[in-house]
Amino acid sequence: MLDIFSHAGEEVEHVLAAAVEGDGSWARVALIGLVYVVGFGLGLLSLVYVARIGRRRSRGAIVYVVAELFNVGRRLSWETTLWGVAGGFVFAFITELVLEMAGG
Repeated sequence: MLDIFSHAGEEVEHVLAAAVEGDGSWARVALIGLVYVVGFGLGLLSLVYVARIGRRRSRGAIVYVVAELFNVGRRLSWETTLWGVAGGFVFAFITELVLEMAGG
């Protein structure tokens, strides 16, 4: 995301520097600045919209998965269920460790 801001900001800086030096027009600075601000605002609004949709959908999916896990846990012994949960945490930790070591 920082890469996107830096590239968009470079164009605004370039046009602004040209206008200050007298090689460009201030109308172009205003136009590029307006495009930058409107694009940034629409991007933020779209993130909020997508987050709301995702939250609604994921809430139902998480409830379903947890309910299914409880059903499986009831059928298995308590000890087997705890070993499965512990194994899941260890697997998640190892996955995160590998991703961090890989630079992700």
